[in-house]
Amino acid sequence: MASYEPLNRQTHERLRCGPTRSYRFAAEKTLVPIILDEIAAVAREYPIIFPTGEAALPCAMVGMRPRTNAFVSDKGAWLADYIPMQIRHHPFALTRTPEAQPGDGKAQFTLCIDHTAEECADLEGPRVFNPDGSLAPEATQKAEMAKLLLERSGITKAMVQVLDEAGLLVERSVKMKLLDEEPRVVQGFRVVDEQKLNQMPDADFVALRNKGVLPLVYAHLMSMANLRQGVLAGQITPPRRVPVLDAPAVPSEDLDLSVFGDEGDIDIPQ
Repeated sequence: MASYEPLNRQTHERLRCGPTRSYRFAAEKTLVPIILDEIAAVAREYPIIFPTGEAALPCAMVGMRPRTNAFVSDKGAWLADYIPMQIRHHPFALTRTPEAQPGDGKAQFTLCIDHTAEECADLEGPRVFNPDGSLAPEATQKAEMAKLLLERSGITKAMVQVLDEAGLLVERSVKMKLLDEEPRVVQGFRVVDEQKLNQMPDADFVALRNKGVLPLVYAHLMSMANLRQGVLAGQITPPRRVPVLDAPAVPSEDLDLSVFGDEGDIDIPQ
């Protein structure tokens, strides 16, 4: 279990943090939040969906079974070329500072580190801090990634809200048959209603274009093909940068993210 604490150059002066070699820390994730900056890369390998609920970021779907990330092998390798930023900045994270001044309109955040992470057990990894007390390049890179995620989450959420207010997001469920298993239903997410999109008046469509949300729409629509092929469809083909690894052991029950009707289900035959 992760144990984050504020990064401090006195407390962590001698702390080392090696590269991420195992992604077991993400082995139970089924959805990974993403931002606009990575939608094109995500769309090539993962379905992009919109969770139900207000102010939610779009997510890369990484699992069809409860608490099982299909993209993490038994040996901890990530089975895709692109790894979402939310995963890559581990073991660093930005957390809201409790001491932030109320009423000033500016939230403050503190850079934290999970000192129990496998990366921090690497005695040959680079130190987190330089001798002068500044962050080392490797730590700086991950800290900047966490900062970018925080900064860009607002505009990403705003674009999802634009789609929602335009009536383009509809709840769906996906029915799939993985290998020799019984058909499985994944529920509790929203997709763009392509028919409604195509029937929009020209003025409304132009308004969407002017607000910059069309790249998100098209990336999402194209990404849904990843439900029919690749890792989620049970066709595990590891990327070029890792050796062939065994698929993880998984539980058998269905994934139910929320409760809603079955109208408009997506049935994907294998």
